[in-house]
Amino acid sequence: MRPDEIAALGDLASEAAAGATRQIHELHTGIAGRVWRRVGPAAIPVKFAHDRIARTAYTAAGELTRVVVRVGGHAASVAIAVRAPDSPSIERTPSGRAVLSALNGAFGDTLARSRNPLALNMTFRRRGRDLSITPESLAEAYPNAKSRLAVFVHGLCETDDAWKLGAVRHIPYGHRMEIELGYSPLYLRYNTGRHISENGRELAGVLEDLVAAWPTEVHEVVLIGHSTGGLVSRSACHYGADSKCVAKVRHVFTLGTPHRGAPLEQVTNAASAALARLPETRPLARALNLRSSGIKDLRYG
Repeated sequence: MRPDEIAALGDLASEAAAGATRQIHELHTGIAGRVWRRVGPAAIPVKFAHDRIARTAYTAAGELTRVVVRVGGHAASVAIAVRAPDSPSIERTPSGRAVLSALNGAFGDTLARSRNPLALNMTFRRRGRDLSITPESLAEAYPNAKSRLAVFVHGLCETDDAWKLGAVRHIPYGHRMEIELGYSPLYLRYNTGRHISENGRELAGVLEDLVAAWPTEVHEVVLIGHSTGGLVSRSACHYGADSKCVAKVRHVFTLGTPHRGAPLEQVTNAASAALARLPETRPLARALNLRSSGIKDLRYG
């Protein structure tokens, strides 16, 4: 990993550690509250002292944990910067990219809000690298650019590498579409932890820029989405309804997409609502609710 990636991971870990301390404090408070209610008014002096001591102790523990973890992450990043200044990025391997995409799927909205360097940007990928949407860059990447585009949109916690899984004779789906059907394949990568609507709106704009910069005139666009990618594709068509690019979309294929909502997310939402009813289990509900906006959106489809 690069030093800045290690520092960013340290920042994320420090926030998580401090959050865990807060949840333990809330659990402690919930259990103690039931005891105070059972004892009655006689417990008020003891309760006052207990709450003040507990609040001070947990606040100090949370801040200490946050600082220690963050400093440790930044110290590690400085050490690597000194000893190995040319350290490769975590994205250099498929497994590293998978970890990064999973992290974005689970906490991507938080990473984006805090401008954490680990937050993924929406981009098209070619041979494991980001593509610049400029006429020169696209002409170099696609010397035999076709007038028909097949855009692959991966699912939750995935990366563009997912489209290589199960490839027949090691030939990815997009390459087969190019050979057999005359489409130029484009693989999108994005932060699946953001709201589906946010990704859909951004994808509509990115597609508009892509068609404008494509080396040859585009006659047809096909969107192929897996799981959440199917919802993002539909969202892009909604937000780009009046654009020239969406007017060229002829087909939208969705694979395993929860159009009517994902049952697992619906159950998780019901569970968190039930846990939130009691003070003792409310911290568990808050922990469940830390999942990203992209995951929560799957409740609706």
